[in-house]
Amino acid sequence: MSMERKKNIQRWKRGVVVALLLFLCVPTMVMYADTEETTDYPEKEQSPSKETVKVGYYENDVFQVGTSDEEEKSGYGYEYLQKVASIAGWEYEYVYGSWNEVYTMFINGEVDVLAGVGYSKEREEVMNYPAYSMGSDDYYLYCNNEEQELSNDLTKLNGKKIGTLSGLMKGVLEDWMEKNEIDAEVVVYDEVSERDEDLEQGNITAMIAEIFYSDTTSTLSPVISIGENEMYLCVTKERTDLLEQLNKALAEINISSPYYTQELAQKYLKQNAVGLALSNRETQWLEEHDNEIVIGYLNNVLPLSDTDEEGNVTGLISNLMEGIVRELGIEEDVTITYQGYDDGHDIMKDLGEQKIDVAFPVGDHTWYLEQYDIFHSDDIISSSMNLVELERDTVEAPESLAVNKNDVIQEEITKMAYPDATIKYYASIEECLDAVLNQKVDATYLNNYSVNGYINRMRYHKLQVAPMTEENAICFGVGSDNSALLALLDRGINALDDDYVVNATYKYEGDYYKTTLLDVLQEHMVATIVTLIVIVGIFVWLMAVIIYKTASQKKLDYIAHRDAMTGLLNRRAYEEKIKDLEKQPVSDKQGYFSIDVNGLKQANDTLGHEAGDELIKAAAQCMKKAFDTYGDIYRTGGDEFVVLYKADDKTTAKAVETLQQAVAEWKGEFCSELSLAIGYVKQVETEEQSIISAARIADERMYEEKAKHYASVKYDRRRG
Repeated sequence: MSMERKKNIQRWKRGVVVALLLFLCVPTMVMYADTEETTDYPEKEQSPSKETVKVGYYENDVFQVGTSDEEEKSGYGYEYLQKVASIAGWEYEYVYGSWNEVYTMFINGEVDVLAGVGYSKEREEVMNYPAYSMGSDDYYLYCNNEEQELSNDLTKLNGKKIGTLSGLMKGVLEDWMEKNEIDAEVVVYDEVSERDEDLEQGNITAMIAEIFYSDTTSTLSPVISIGENEMYLCVTKERTDLLEQLNKALAEINISSPYYTQELAQKYLKQNAVGLALSNRETQWLEEHDNEIVIGYLNNVLPLSDTDEEGNVTGLISNLMEGIVRELGIEEDVTITYQGYDDGHDIMKDLGEQKIDVAFPVGDHTWYLEQYDIFHSDDIISSSMNLVELERDTVEAPESLAVNKNDVIQEEITKMAYPDATIKYYASIEECLDAVLNQKVDATYLNNYSVNGYINRMRYHKLQVAPMTEENAICFGVGSDNSALLALLDRGINALDDDYVVNATYKYEGDYYKTTLLDVLQEHMVATIVTLIVIVGIFVWLMAVIIYKTASQKKLDYIAHRDAMTGLLNRRAYEEKIKDLEKQPVSDKQGYFSIDVNGLKQANDTLGHEAGDELIKAAAQCMKKAFDTYGDIYRTGGDEFVVLYKADDKTTAKAVETLQQAVAEWKGEFCSELSLAIGYVKQVETEEQSIISAARIADERMYEEKAKHYASVKYDRRRG
């Protein structure tokens, strides 16, 4: 028995023990109540080597979140504070309140430091500013979505009311109004909530807020930037000792991480109102093009793009555009049309003639694209480059390289990396590799995706792969007269979750890698006929054995982990996955669905087991339709299902909506309707933040839903 098989059996046994323990413990557990959960973290003991520093902490959207010791903290300002503390040796005592409250305490010396303080000469007299700022605080004029025309004619603000907080923000607004000759009434607020409420109710026409402002209602649009001010982590006037420590820490950060504040801005600002709201220019472009974006993509470059057997687009490009329009909130309004090309030069030509709006994929070599009058988007994903060649005695650069004549990206990066080499063109990547193998050229220059897809074939085993330091960035390309569309695409790319593109790419990476028997046979074509027969005979026999064992093992593994009726993962697969999740760090996106089919026993008893089987299969199909993209679906019992789902709240809600719609629309041969009891919980919501706790709570919620269902249909489960 193999070691892997032994490990699988041990994992299965451990999973059974965990399941039995969980089953025995459930009856004694207190039922979940609809109360606010709190997480009990170990009480911190003050370190004698660290200095306790009182920090004024106020809630401000993505800048500082979590204004109590029990709440999880995050945000631009919070991470900045932690970075400083890690170097200065500080330990924070958080003092909570509104901005006005903590600012007053700061001025009175009741707190030691305060983050996000704008600079002014007046403030410099009552507090200490460090030598380095913590970034720039940009101020934007916001209005309700229906007032977007303000960006085209700012004079429409004349006679209107503009809301602002007191302090520096008010001064920046007044300076901007004077500069732009805006005659509007300035309404000053002490609290952010009061300002936002008045704008929502129409008591003011516009308001001023920082770039960190996050519009959770999606009803506001940034109109224009009215100014900026450097913001600082300031020290109260009396604590010059802390100022000295702070300056030393900031100097070290500036040397070791010179782009730290830019990285924080990229992390926290891409999902704010300024980052996600389409500009008037972008909205106008969509309107002028009937809300349609035509994408021209290159075939045969999976995992990036290709056309499947049914003529539909496949690869990263399809998931990429789906994610972009979803993040920008325009998925219901915008149509994406795809057109596949076999030759990259044809894409460039049609882009220039405006037959398509976007070319994919293109590289990020600006000068090369300028020759086609094309601009590239921000980087979507990057791949390392590799020099593929036969083993050579020299380390000199290759004198000749093979290039796929249809792939403009490979052509441009090869010419840039080896400007003095002779370029020879071939019809495909396979022909390029064959040219290297047959010594018609010295090498070919491929990215990781091509290497992974082709070089592992047996026919190319004599080729060696040398990883290079160059990175090949994959981007969109648009015509130079479509700058508004380029801005929209960049906005969408930056709004995507960091893991989204990587996960979508790996999804297609295996679709073009197939080792064939012909690859093997071609290795021995130069041998004598007798040797060829012997080698081929032995090889065929060995391959038959290997294929048989591999197929048998895969079949056994499939049977062991799949439910025969539904094709879903089974209980064994579920228990192995739970054990694996217990070892992984807690993810704020990890969710647990417990789902049960209502009325299965009644269907079996009254309509026969064919009806019951129909309900189980229908439930499985509905769940596949809703959860396949982001989750694994398990049938853990007769009518019991579990979905281990990993996505943000918005995507999860949409998946549940899809499930409910699929269930509502289902009609069967034996049963007229399908009903499911659903219990859902996020792992981070549980007290222990464990997947086992999530399973228990999801089960409890599912049984509550099941009880409500049976009560609504006046059905006594004890009688079936």
